[in-house]
Amino acid sequence: ISVATGLSYETVRGPLAASGEILIYVSAASVLVLVLSAGLFLLGRTLLSRRTVERAVTWDCGYAAPSPRMQYTASSFILPLTALFYPFVMLRKHYEAPKQIFPRGQKLATHSPELFREYFYVPLFRAIAWAASHFRRLQHGNIHLYVLYIAVTLLVLLIWKLGAGL
Repeated sequence: ISVATGLSYETVRGPLAASGEILIYVSAASVLVLVLSAGLFLLGRTLLSRRTVERAVTWDCGYAAPSPRMQYTASSFILPLTALFYPFVMLRKHYEAPKQIFPRGQKLATHSPELFREYFYVPLFRAIAWAASHFRRLQHGNIHLYVLYIAVTLLVLLIWKLGAGL
């Protein structure tokens, strides 16, 4: 660091020594976590070595033959959190109740509006578009008129600069 910055070795040595002590503790904690992880892995392997490990579905809700239609959706996983944070999320539910004794199906759809987009960005860009629409009459597609705009702007700036210098 002293070669790269041009500072003397004594100037750089003090702060590096203090950070070096902290790094020793961080390194020791990392080694401890690695040793504990390896120990737990080996313990699990030895405990399971005498048993047969079978693969099965994680959770089938008590159904003998679950199908992809019965899968949980993202909405059903997040529903408890959206209920908790309803004032911020404003979840909208669209539910179609069954109308028969043995219905063929039912529907539940949830939608959460994008708050910043709907209440901040859309009104902001509408206001910008409204303001920009008033400048359209300055645009005619005539290059000579654009050069005149530039010349008038430069003249106004020159006069302003001269007036400020007095």
